[in-house]
Amino acid sequence: MLLRDALKKQVNSEIAEVNCSTQTSASILADSLKQHSMILSSAHGRTLRPKHGNKLILFLSDLQLPRADKYDTVEAVAFIHQLITYGGFYDIDLEWTIVEESILSPRFIANVRVVSIPHPLERSLQLVYTQFIEASIKHLKHKQLNSNVISSAMIDFYLKIQRSFTLQQHTHYCFTPRDLTRWVIGMSRYDINNQFIIKEANLDQKTLNASPDDQDTIGGQPPSQVHKRITMGITGLDQNNKYIQRQIQRYESAVRDINIILFNEFIDNYAKIDRLLAWPGQGIVLVGKCGVGRRTLLQLVSHSHGLRVMTPTSFEEIYNERIQIRKGSHNHFAVGVEKLRSANETVDVLSKEAEIQGKEVEGKQLECSSIMSKIQMKVLEVKDQRTEAETIEKELKKQQEEIKVQQNEIKEEMKDVQPQLDAAAKAVGNINKADLNELTSYTNPQQTIIVILGAVLCVLGTETTDFAVMKSFLKQPSAVTRISQYDFRDMNEQTKKKVEKLIQQNQEHFEKKKAYSVSKAVGPMSEWVTAGVKFFDVLKRVSPLEQRSKEIEIRKEEAQKRLVIVRKSLESFEVENKRLQTELNEKMNAAAVLQVRLSEMNNKREQASKLLGQLSDEKQRWEEQIQQMNAELARLPLQSLLSSAFHIYLSDETEDRRQTELQKWINQYIDFTDQKKELQNKQNINRLIWKSEGLPSDELSIENAIMIETAWKKQQGNDNNELIGNKSNKKNKKADISIDIIQQNDLKFLQKLELAVKWGKVLIVQEVDTIEPVLFPILRNELIKQGNRLVVTIGEKLVEVDEKFALFLITRNPQPSLGPDSRGVVSVISFTVTRAGLEAQLLSMTIQAEMPTLEQQRSELLSKEESLRIELSQLEKQLLNQLGRSEADAILEDKALISSLNETKRKSNNINEALKESSKLQNELQNKREAYKPLALLGADIYFQLETISGLNHMYQFSLSSFLNIFIRVLKQGEKSKEIEIRMKNMGKLLLHTTVVTVTRGMFKQDRLAFGLHLVHVLCPSAFGMNEWDLLLGRSTSISANQSEVPQWVGIEYKKQMAQLMGSVKDLSNNAGWNKQELAQKWTNWIKSSQCESEFPIQNPPQIISPMEEAISKARQEQIGNGQKIQKQQQSGLTHFQRVLLIQACRPDRLVSSLLSFVTTALNLPSLDPPPFSLPDVAQKECLPSQPILLVVTPGIDPTVELEEAAKRTVGSDKYSSVAMGQGQGEIALQIVRQFVNQEQWVCLKNVHLMPSWLNELEKLLASIGENGFNSKFRLFMTSEAQDHFPNVLLRSCLKISYEAPPGVKKNLARTFDSWREDGRFEGQNKNIDSIQKNNDNTNRASECIERPKILFALAWLHAVVQERRTYVPQGWIRAYEFSSADLRSAVDIVDNQLSAAVYASKTDDGIGKSRSQGKRMQVPWETIRALFAYTVYGGRIDNPMDWKVLNAYLRIWLNDRLITSNSLNILCEPLQQAQIPLQNRLIKPYIESLQLLPELDFPGLFCLPPNIEGTHQMAQGQDIIISIKRLGVGIQQQGNTIGGIEQWRAGLTPIVTMWKVLLDEANGGKSTTSNSCSILASNSILLKTPQSLKVIEQRKDEISPLDLFICIECRYSITLLSQIASDMNEIESLLSGQSVLTPTTSKVSEALSVDSIPSIWDPLWENGPSSASQFIRGAVQRAQNILKLVQRVSQNVSDIQQPFFGMFNSKFSSSDGNKKKNQSIRAGYSEVLKDAIDLGLLFRPEMLLNALRQQTARNLGCAMDELDLITHVVSPGKSDGIPRGWMMGACVPCRLQQLRLQGGQWKNNAVCWTDAGSASISLLDTHVMIAWIPQVALASNIQGSDSAKLFIPSQDTVQGKETFNFPVYMNEQRERLLMQMKLPVEQLQNKSGDGQGLISVEDQWVLGGSSILIS
Repeated sequence: MLLRDALKKQVNSEIAEVNCSTQTSASILADSLKQHSMILSSAHGRTLRPKHGNKLILFLSDLQLPRADKYDTVEAVAFIHQLITYGGFYDIDLEWTIVEESILSPRFIANVRVVSIPHPLERSLQLVYTQFIEASIKHLKHKQLNSNVISSAMIDFYLKIQRSFTLQQHTHYCFTPRDLTRWVIGMSRYDINNQFIIKEANLDQKTLNASPDDQDTIGGQPPSQVHKRITMGITGLDQNNKYIQRQIQRYESAVRDINIILFNEFIDNYAKIDRLLAWPGQGIVLVGKCGVGRRTLLQLVSHSHGLRVMTPTSFEEIYNERIQIRKGSHNHFAVGVEKLRSANETVDVLSKEAEIQGKEVEGKQLECSSIMSKIQMKVLEVKDQRTEAETIEKELKKQQEEIKVQQNEIKEEMKDVQPQLDAAAKAVGNINKADLNELTSYTNPQQTIIVILGAVLCVLGTETTDFAVMKSFLKQPSAVTRISQYDFRDMNEQTKKKVEKLIQQNQEHFEKKKAYSVSKAVGPMSEWVTAGVKFFDVLKRVSPLEQRSKEIEIRKEEAQKRLVIVRKSLESFEVENKRLQTELNEKMNAAAVLQVRLSEMNNKREQASKLLGQLSDEKQRWEEQIQQMNAELARLPLQSLLSSAFHIYLSDETEDRRQTELQKWINQYIDFTDQKKELQNKQNINRLIWKSEGLPSDELSIENAIMIETAWKKQQGNDNNELIGNKSNKKNKKADISIDIIQQNDLKFLQKLELAVKWGKVLIVQEVDTIEPVLFPILRNELIKQGNRLVVTIGEKLVEVDEKFALFLITRNPQPSLGPDSRGVVSVISFTVTRAGLEAQLLSMTIQAEMPTLEQQRSELLSKEESLRIELSQLEKQLLNQLGRSEADAILEDKALISSLNETKRKSNNINEALKESSKLQNELQNKREAYKPLALLGADIYFQLETISGLNHMYQFSLSSFLNIFIRVLKQGEKSKEIEIRMKNMGKLLLHTTVVTVTRGMFKQDRLAFGLHLVHVLCPSAFGMNEWDLLLGRSTSISANQSEVPQWVGIEYKKQMAQLMGSVKDLSNNAGWNKQELAQKWTNWIKSSQCESEFPIQNPPQIISPMEEAISKARQEQIGNGQKIQKQQQSGLTHFQRVLLIQACRPDRLVSSLLSFVTTALNLPSLDPPPFSLPDVAQKECLPSQPILLVVTPGIDPTVELEEAAKRTVGSDKYSSVAMGQGQGEIALQIVRQFVNQEQWVCLKNVHLMPSWLNELEKLLASIGENGFNSKFRLFMTSEAQDHFPNVLLRSCLKISYEAPPGVKKNLARTFDSWREDGRFEGQNKNIDSIQKNNDNTNRASECIERPKILFALAWLHAVVQERRTYVPQGWIRAYEFSSADLRSAVDIVDNQLSAAVYASKTDDGIGKSRSQGKRMQVPWETIRALFAYTVYGGRIDNPMDWKVLNAYLRIWLNDRLITSNSLNILCEPLQQAQIPLQNRLIKPYIESLQLLPELDFPGLFCLPPNIEGTHQMAQGQDIIISIKRLGVGIQQQGNTIGGIEQWRAGLTPIVTMWKVLLDEANGGKSTTSNSCSILASNSILLKTPQSLKVIEQRKDEISPLDLFICIECRYSITLLSQIASDMNEIESLLSGQSVLTPTTSKVSEALSVDSIPSIWDPLWENGPSSASQFIRGAVQRAQNILKLVQRVSQNVSDIQQPFFGMFNSKFSSSDGNKKKNQSIRAGYSEVLKDAIDLGLLFRPEMLLNALRQQTARNLGCAMDELDLITHVVSPGKSDGIPRGWMMGACVPCRLQQLRLQGGQWKNNAVCWTDAGSASISLLDTHVMIAWIPQVALASNIQGSDSAKLFIPSQDTVQGKETFNFPVYMNEQRERLLMQMKLPVEQLQNKSGDGQGLISVEDQWVLGGSSILIS
């Protein structure tokens, strides 16, 4: 307002105001200028002149809002800068437009002040609002109102609110003077009285969480012209109650029932919302907890204002839907059960009726029985006669037959025995050949066989008992024929007797039963022999038969006579029997009628009983389901609440997070455990149908399908496999709804959307990364009612909405960009890869490759089983429907119904049986599948670890399809073996190797070891003991062992770490054999070894179980069940990982080598570096046409040359295209891809990291083409540097290959000389046609200088060394400076310029003199060259003074005349001594050949670094690896969702909290227990309380010395820091235990601590603290303990000490005051802090101690602080009088330092010496260093030879004969902060320059060595 008012007062001016937003661009500002200006043509071109007035003022409001583009440029700001700086701008036609008479010049703008306008002060507010109130209430005419009093009260209230409620408490506690303005304006609503302030104060109070308690009235005036929507008036609570009741009734009648109970807070909130909704343009944020009624209240008030509220699906909707479903199912089952109950009652009635009918039938049956008795009596009478008659008839018949037989036998002569003989012969002829062969196969037959065969052969004329003869006969083809056709008439009497005798002797063998039992072939032969003998005998018995025939004839006649008598008696019986039978029939007919009725009744009852018996199982199950449904209905509200929460909070979470959170809710709120059934609320039939339609069977997919089925109409699916689209597609097909599928970037998207909305289609939108604004009206359900129809705004159109319209949004991006506005209108459902689903998929792929028939059988079996279950469910529904449609009484009468029910039940039983059989077969198949499961388990474990490695680098992302391609290749390439387990082991090893090679090939070298270690930790869990992994990461909470137990060979600087290791790993000392005397010396030698990781005294550690063996063990454990666990084998000795921990503890300089050995051993890999590969092989064999190949490069590396050469060899140069990406190249690249995608072509897109946002378009293009749209030989290559904004979807689909600059000086030089050879600049032939002519002239002239080639070689050497020295950061350089090839080009230009000038000056005055190139030499301007290099080229990038010294040392050593005077290059390094290159040789070839003399691997001597620098490098690498592992282990890529985030943080937070509690307990003396809470331990901790001794010190006031003051400040500092840590730890512990909710502050702290990082709120409290949170906390507690001791020491009484002597400096430094004041100053100069040696590493801010020493010295000497310099003196730690006498007389405040660490040197013989290769990288300085500040004048006097000043110089005995070096002193090994420089004695190094003509100075030697002092 102030600015507008000032602008309006401008005379003859016009204001063009632009309210900026995020969309404000330069075109909008230009249009605004044009609207207020006239366009004129002038001599300078197009010109803008104000239309009105002479001035146009451009007023930009909220200029901070316009967002930056992808180049971090704010277009609007750049436009203003261009406008002011150049006085114009380029319009859309690229025509320059001038703004006439720009008032502000660029020079003025550069110096202009930025005016900041804060909120007015209290006095200003008083003045402003007093006037404002007077103007507002003057129409009220209240004489008693005093605007000054009112404004004072209002402002006082406002300021108190502002102070009491801050943004730190809650983000919505924001109060500005604008609230006061609204308060005053709102006064117009009221009749002003003495309570209006309280009423209007609600405007501020409604911003808070709580309402005022003392408010008893609300309301306002009737609606005014300003507030037209105000509905409530000034009334009491009762009247407002009635008013709100009326509004509730209106709402319930029009919308729905809400069942609200009115209470004071509700009415108060109603009035607040009513007031705010009536305020024009007012927005509302309803702050509060869930369930307090905010939404209901807002809907109610909005309805009274005629407004509409859009809300997501609520608990009520889910409850109503489910109550309908449950009641419907309940009624369905209840009807079926009721019908069966009625049928049972009908059966009972039938049973009673059947009993009555049975009694009637029984009476009739008794009458029939009486008649039957009479008939039976008559029958008994004639029974004997009938029997006799029958006997006589039978006898007659028999006799007749006998006579006939005898006669026939006699007549036909033997015909009676002939049939027997014929039958026997026929039986013999029908003997089966197989039976005969069986007979001949016997070697030792039974006696029966021998006897019968002997009789047969005897009949045939061969008498023998030899079975071999018998077998020979039987084997004859005609044997059977001979037997069957033999005629017994040919047999003589002798043969007959022999046979008969044989039969008689062996009669038992000829029995038919026995003969047949022995052999089917022998049986017929036995009968044949017997029949033949009988036939022969009958011939002799013909005559006796005639006599027998006559006797039979006589008996026949007698029998006939008796028969006549018996028949007459029977005839009389038949007459009587007929009469009785007639009577019986009559009785039986009557009984039969009754029996038929009874049978029908019994049949009906039996059928009903049978039917009910068959349905008894269903009836029992239905009754149980009804009972269960009743119970479910009782707890349905809780279930619906849980389901609603699941929909809202868990839909976008992963499977494990869903399970964890859901189980928490269930345990807390619901008393049942079957959460899946209760949550999903779907029948199994739906799952089976979905599975049959292609939905995966894992729980995540099922849950998502249910949410899609039951959730809101507008949903966004997050799905990599488009499962939502498939599910929706099939679901809606059944509903006969039309479906459209389209991509969001399709040109016809709006058209498709309009048609879908209008015609009620299901629209599936794919590739949705962000929600387009055009969708928001639909998603928010912003419908407009037009008559009887509803319309919605789509773009600029109003489209009618069909109720069948549904919208599904699908994205393949795992992290879609959805803002809060988007998430509020969509339901995000996450379809992620689940472990169970992936294991099943990999197992199926394995079996498909190994045993395809097995997998086919399983698939068919599962499909059949699912079909059967669906059919079974449908039959049950059919059964219920049939029962439900029938009448209860008609069920048993309806035969069709009964038949149908029986048929249904029969089918159901058959299906159940089939399911049982299917289950049995499935179990059998599953047992076979189990053999292949370990490979699937291993594959799943590997893939899910690949999902986490993006924490190392954003570029390390891999898709499931890429991993599946690797898995398929492994299945094809796996080594064959007959044993499944061996083959699985081979393929597991190959899978691991292939995956590691593929992943590391696309990974930078610095990250490979961290990835490998992370992989081992997951795949080989048995390799790690308890607490060992946490110990590596520094998160162990175990109690350390006593340092006295640490072996003597461990250095003092590592004893603490060793004690921690021994306390964490049990029996470590025994396993390592430290207690054995014979190993003591070996361990002593081991600690000094340069290869200690491979030279352990105890060799052969226990073997590491391979990842595949771990997977096999895991599979077996799953198979035997969770209840049983496979016992791990106990191992003795140091394990591989324990060796790593041992090296970490006492040899951290070899940690990286140890980790590398451990990882390669565990994974059974030769190296983590990928083997050499061929780019064409990778492209053709490992990559699909649709899969881009991403070449990830480091700056300065260009692999496109290699790619182009490979393309020429593979597809030809004409089939290779490339595009260098940049501004405007995106569309060209897309056109090229579209053009060649279906051709045999290689396309390369270079530097795609320059256009990260465009890559989304490329990804969508590739996705739209589809798998079948690519030519099989098409390949797309992309080169990119690591880019955090690279799209995830495209990144995951790429096959990645990393390209890094080969390390080493030799390779660096090779790259430099390759580039020089190509452009010819080394030999003075610049081939770059684009180079500037001046540079060409300089190069040509400089090439005349014969020294130039060697100088260029030295320059290339310098460039390589300064670049490769970065390997050893921070000892080589403090930080990795970005030295690049541009620096080298600039350096060459400088050399050419200087040499060109020197050559020009060396010629004659006329410029045509004789050139020196013909043999003369000239003076090279080395000083100028070195200065330009130091201050511009390389030195311009350096920001550290010590690094600048290093650069200057290199320049002095290598760029001097000695480079020119020697023919060799040994001045650079010793290996180049053999490179003899004459000065006159200007060719590049000998210099390139000299590079072969250099070693392939760098060694420290190349950089003048100490031999043990590799240890420092490994220590830095080890720290980086551990930090990387922490990020990988916890998952640093959090999405900001609190659900699941806490659980992920728990693994990292729990050790931190436990460690904090242990540290507090130890600081308290171990009196408490760690079971106490953090708050209890903190409240009892002495470290968090202000010590009484501190108060004593602070009470000294004027007597406090700077040193004592420093200790006080440090103590307060430590208390503040530890209090903050304690507060956060208390919050975290409460959060983990579920006692508090997650706040934004706690969230940030927890997220940082979970990955062992420093929270941002801690960092300012200790700026130079450790980078690890665990070390930060340990260090803070340790320093606090030390500071507390110092405070207690200072608080003691100050004793009398010897005072310093000031005599010789009294003239300048003594105070002019009296002796009393001087003595007080002297006493103040002494501090108990200096009584003992000080460890600077145990102070938070050691630099303040140095300043305190300096300040105290300056105070005592009476001089300025900048007139003092620091001096040092080395003393022995055990020396009692370590202060030199001169110091006591000159420097008044000496300080002894201890526990200093030396890096890049070692302390020997009272001096710092150069290290050897086996030395520790950091060693303890085994001495004390005395420091003090002395006047510079004293040092100057000493230099001039003044005897008195020598008092200030340290004793010469310490440094006699030794030179000194000013060592830099840093806080820690990261060298982040330089404290001071400390001069110490050093040994003279013997390193000479290469040619031996001079020595490198001591200063340069130690500077280049990077030696320094570390305090911690």
